[in-house]
Amino acid sequence: GGFFSCDMQKLREAVVAMPWVDDVSIRRSWPDKLSMIVTEQVPLARWGDDALINVGAEVFRPQSLDGFERLVKLSGPPGSGHRVVAFLQAAVPVARTRGLQITELELDDRRHWWLRFGDALTVSLGHENIEYRLAQFFRVYPNLVAEPQRQPQRVDMRYAHGFAVRWREVPAEDATTQDAESQEKV
Repeated sequence: GGFFSCDMQKLREAVVAMPWVDDVSIRRSWPDKLSMIVTEQVPLARWGDDALINVGAEVFRPQSLDGFERLVKLSGPPGSGHRVVAFLQAAVPVARTRGLQITELELDDRRHWWLRFGDALTVSLGHENIEYRLAQFFRVYPNLVAEPQRQPQRVDMRYAHGFAVRWREVPAEDATTQDAESQEKV
């Protein structure tokens, strides 16, 4: 349509439907122009295998996820985006203080929380008392990694009065290298 007959709402909806557009403001500028202010999506993390999610927990699906492989992978049932993003934002600062990098955070269909870290460590938090269990994990983590020849592979924090650990045996040569590296850091 022309300047006056253009349906501004339909135009706005068409622009917002584009994957990388978060919001758009459209105004008519006299005598014959439309001006648009477009706010681009800013991805916080990957959502599942085919989408990204922003800080507002809005999922969007660009044509390609190339270049975003290093972002944390989040997943959860439909409608759980806000909970998963809030949990990630609470967990990341504490994880960093322990030298851990979260690579994946999952809320499964049974509402069971899973955390995966960059060193191939998986933590099972269950579906109750999540904040408490996570705090307990971060509290005991330095003791779990104290022996370089034995590193945790999986930690199950679902027990009321403790936790379970599956250990990954580190070959002796790797343990010696880690000992040397830890002594260099001191």
